[in-house]
Amino acid sequence: GGICGYLGAGTISNCTVSGEINAHEACVAKVDKGISFAGGIVGESSNGSIDICVKTADITAIADAPTQSENGSTHGSSSQAGGIVAKTTGVISASYNTGKIVATTGINGIYSNAGGITASSNNDISMCYNTGVVQALGNPNNNAGGIAAGFSKATISNCYNTGYIMADGNVAGIVGYLSSGTVANVYNVGEVS
Repeated sequence: GGICGYLGAGTISNCTVSGEINAHEACVAKVDKGISFAGGIVGESSNGSIDICVKTADITAIADAPTQSENGSTHGSSSQAGGIVAKTTGVISASYNTGKIVATTGINGIYSNAGGITASSNNDISMCYNTGVVQALGNPNNNAGGIAAGFSKATISNCYNTGYIMADGNVAGIVGYLSSGTVANVYNVGEVS
């Protein structure tokens, strides 16, 4: 992440990140999961909150190599790229992204998620917006969304997207893949393909 690689409990607020962020599962993946997390503010958050943050940097996350787990088995890798945070179980509020986000699945990858605010979340997202291009390329299992690529269990409210959103799998202006939860008071005017 542009500010923090891993956020446990705690809060990150009033931050701005510009420039470029790149992640490849070969150098940043958890050994037992084979996942690269590239987030504009935070790579991965567990119960931490992110408030009033801005990301203008371009982000690229790539999953293209087989990963060996601790028990010796080999499996494909995946990548998660989010404008504010790649993967989170914490709250995100009053934050926005204007940079380009690309998550790519290579020949040995399983899937990639790309979201304007987050690639994966199961907690509330409110008062956030994305104007950047978001792409999840290379695999029909990929997800891309203007706010979240994958979302569950909570509420997305008072958010919008104006950026171009593209995926080889599930794609939408707000949430690419919604497994549960609520989406309210949102709008999308960005192109989706």
